[in-house]
Amino acid sequence: MKEVEILPYYKNTRLWKQALRKWLDTKKDSTEFNSKELELFFYSAYSCADHEAYKKGIQLFQERRADVCCKFYTLTYKALKKYTEGKYAKAQKSAKDAAEFISENKNERLYFFQLYREIRLRNALEKLKSTKTKIKYLEFKYFEISGNILYSTDILGLTILLKYKKLTLKSEYLNLIAACLNNIYCQIKRFKNDLNKLELYNKENELPSLTQLAQLALRKEDLQAIGFSGIHLIILSKVLALGMHIQASMIVRKLAKEYFIKNREYFYKNHNILYLYSIRACLEEKIPVCLEGFTHPERYQVALEHAKLYIKTNDNKSSTLNIKLEKNDQEYEEYIYDKRVALIGPINTGLENGLEIDEYDIVIRLNTISSKNYPKNIFGTKTSAAYFVRDYFSENQKEIIDNMNHLDFVSFHTVRDDDLLNLIEKNKKLRTTLRYHERINNIFFSGYPNLIQRAAMDIIRFRPKELKIFNANLWIENIQSDFYIYKQVFYPVNLILHDIYSNFTLTKKLYDNGYIKADKALTKILNMSQEQYAEKMILTYEYKNLTSQ
Repeated sequence: MKEVEILPYYKNTRLWKQALRKWLDTKKDSTEFNSKELELFFYSAYSCADHEAYKKGIQLFQERRADVCCKFYTLTYKALKKYTEGKYAKAQKSAKDAAEFISENKNERLYFFQLYREIRLRNALEKLKSTKTKIKYLEFKYFEISGNILYSTDILGLTILLKYKKLTLKSEYLNLIAACLNNIYCQIKRFKNDLNKLELYNKENELPSLTQLAQLALRKEDLQAIGFSGIHLIILSKVLALGMHIQASMIVRKLAKEYFIKNREYFYKNHNILYLYSIRACLEEKIPVCLEGFTHPERYQVALEHAKLYIKTNDNKSSTLNIKLEKNDQEYEEYIYDKRVALIGPINTGLENGLEIDEYDIVIRLNTISSKNYPKNIFGTKTSAAYFVRDYFSENQKEIIDNMNHLDFVSFHTVRDDDLLNLIEKNKKLRTTLRYHERINNIFFSGYPNLIQRAAMDIIRFRPKELKIFNANLWIENIQSDFYIYKQVFYPVNLILHDIYSNFTLTKKLYDNGYIKADKALTKILNMSQEQYAEKMILTYEYKNLTSQ
């Protein structure tokens, strides 16, 4: 099991699967299982998506230990199998059932995933002898699978790393950082679900150490001296973002970017997930990147194509995203090609764009099929097509479909269950947008695109004559239109899942490279530097003015 325990899935999944099957063969005649070994087997099978090995493991377990209940493993097997088949909604349900089976808290989701991640981390560290080796493992093995989701185990990993760092690096500052992270982990561990859902900035009394951590993170030179890797810095930045400590979060994020740029030559020679982080960081700063030599080119194809959006070519109009078509894309290509397209955001900027919007060949709106409730002089009256976030579309699909007769197309991002696939088969007006949600293919430095960026990237694929964005401000002020379906304020999830800095950078690249045009309000924002945009966001959303303390 040694190879199975620590072999990263992105490095060679085939070898990992072979090791799992070999382990199964050695246990066929065994009458007893070591519980830790079994836990590692199931987690490893789940991690590399080998549902057949997982099933055989359950069968062996039942044969040798008939007195033990296998319901939890059976439920997680169902989740894994549905996931590998692309039936994401059903996989999610099985995962939730498994979580509920081991906990009375029915709001927990994928708790078992965190549980096994923590088991695997602790067991792996126990097997490593020297402190130096443990630190290296924490820097280059465990955290390389961290993506845009923040789990309590990510914070746990940071606390363990600093515990070992304290043995080799004597620093009062390090002790303070370690104490803050440990306090935060102890407080949030009870939440058990992914931390992106939490509004920790509303729980300041419960997490006073979060403010202290933000104050410490402003000491850039001291933070650098600890020797965090880029992934550690990204996780730390997200922890700070949970408390809306934007200034400190931005400082740490910038350090992460510097790390990946500084070490890019190493990552170019060692193609793994850190290779993608290095590419993203370089693209943001207009630094030449290595886009060749991927070990799994089919897995990174989306990332390679998205990289083109950041790079200005002599003729950007002919530079389309060369990504396979989804359901009903061919019809949509004919619809968009060589047309003047207006993409309308949800912000009432006060600009009277209405008449100009209605002059476009195609007018596309977000999360609505009509403009009847919007001020006509600002938002226009014409609606040709619409884009929806998946969750809103799923929850309101009957209402949307029953009232979309006047629309040419309705698009929503990602398909995760059979019901939506069947809808698309039956209704040629429905389609899904470009699939770039996968963690490994996400070209953003940290986070997913917001809907307006998703829609813009999707439309660009089909070479419109012009694409102009109206009524959008990239969250620079929280002045969302009263008529928009979501009345939320700016939540920490926007800083973590949708990383404002990455979304600004992408939109600015699209604008600078001639892929999109913008109205006066958005043009003013896109002419800002990255530093100016960050300063605006800090002034608008910072939890406290930490610089005065």
